[in-house]
Amino acid sequence: MRPTRILAAAALSVLPVVAAAQVSDTLQLGERVRVRVASTRGTTDVFTGNIASISPDTLVLAIPGGKGTIILPRASINEVAKSDGYVSRWVRLPIIAPLVVSSAMITSTLTRSSSRDFQTRGTLILGLNAALITRYLSHPSPERWRPVESWLNR
Repeated sequence: MRPTRILAAAALSVLPVVAAAQVSDTLQLGERVRVRVASTRGTTDVFTGNIASISPDTLVLAIPGGKGTIILPRASINEVAKSDGYVSRWVRLPIIAPLVVSSAMITSTLTRSSSRDFQTRGTLILGLNAALITRYLSHPSPERWRPVESWLNR
């Protein structure tokens, strides 16, 4: 029974690696991509949009909001990356948890305290914690990008 459990644990630990290897490295019409293009002054310009059409020599991006398309020659493209969704809000939990715990501790001591100065300081700290928690929760999550090498290396 023990070797079966070890084998099952090993298979589960390798599963994320195998699943990541199954992701395709090709570009499809309609996919959201970020394209870095070399500029004349040595900097790079970044364009984000959906693929309107694709050929061996050009990539046509549809600008979000129906504002038209942009034609990008393959020779000027430095990087193409596919959207991999947004970062989970649960990533912020280690930052927010201490603020919530300290707020709960301050609230519990404020009810027992009779000192007016302590109550004022505690209320100020609670307001600061509430502002920080609101800032972290209301800030939009960043988008994740996965580079696509196959189209550029042809």
